[in-house]
Amino acid sequence: MISEVRGVRKLLDTLSRAQTPEQVFAFSLNSIHDIFEPNNAFVLLPEAGTKPFRTAHEHMHQPGWITDLAQPVLLAGETVGQFVLHFDSPRGMSGLDLSLLETIAAMASFTLARIHERRRFQEALQLKNEAVAMAVHELRAPLTAILGAASLLRSDRQEERDQASAMISRNARAQEQFIADLLNLTQLDAGKTPLRLAVMDVGSILEQAVEEIRPVAANANISITMQADRPIMVRGDAQRLWQIFWNLLSNAVRFVASNGEIHVLASIEDGLAKICVSDNGCGIQPDRIDHIFDRFEQVHDRRLRRYDGFGLGLAVVKEFVSMLGGRVTAQSEGPGKGATFTVRLPWVP
Repeated sequence: MISEVRGVRKLLDTLSRAQTPEQVFAFSLNSIHDIFEPNNAFVLLPEAGTKPFRTAHEHMHQPGWITDLAQPVLLAGETVGQFVLHFDSPRGMSGLDLSLLETIAAMASFTLARIHERRRFQEALQLKNEAVAMAVHELRAPLTAILGAASLLRSDRQEERDQASAMISRNARAQEQFIADLLNLTQLDAGKTPLRLAVMDVGSILEQAVEEIRPVAANANISITMQADRPIMVRGDAQRLWQIFWNLLSNAVRFVASNGEIHVLASIEDGLAKICVSDNGCGIQPDRIDHIFDRFEQVHDRRLRRYDGFGLGLAVVKEFVSMLGGRVTAQSEGPGKGATFTVRLPWVP
């Protein structure tokens, strides 16, 4: 028995240095070989797409003479592997022996959980670092443009001064929008976004957003048409609904060429309030549709810098729509064929 205890202590020390699941199973299997001396022993791992192994209680053995034995390794309630032992001749397994094997499996499970947690932390840290780096880059771009335009304000030519003033204003607004979107996402991540829920006509809020963005569209010779059934009652937050529609509309204005068109339609369909914002703009690559609502995602070629924006507006839309119990989707037939964004919210009869 003393040798078995020493074997477990050795395994405990070895597992503390394990960095991968493969090492965990290998170290544990070596310990099983040393302690129980089976004629054959291996690790059985589930294949992707196959049914899970049998549950742990089905693997329980009673003390006695055993030729084959399988000990599951559990992680978050699922069997992630099994230690399979085979003896050419029946081997007497006491209750203590079976408990020892269970202990080895539990040690492996604990170590696997530690490795998975460390990996999740590293992935989260990497995503955070990437987001910070992206934010710094996106803040620097308009700031550089503002600094360049500031030098033109000293020009003797009025045309250059007007151009510089417009450039400063445009980039300052872009920075303001970026900071607002970033703040919204930060509050969402922290669970600190308040909702003031009430039953309201979503059509009136949509109309308000359309009228507020209409001058911006008009400056680019973009027409906006709106058709809405009234009233369309939903249980929502007026401020968040306005921001959802504003972000969708401003996104459409951004990607529609001069003399382009934006169509807004609000209706009731299948017991849901349905709001569609469609345009005849640059469209979306089919392989980017699934990522269109990801943070910092920009479906156009970033090297062209033809379109402004930082890839946060649609991420904010998705989060706010989800908070209101709805769903947002995007459709496009491809580059140059426009896009349609559809928000569906629970309708209140």
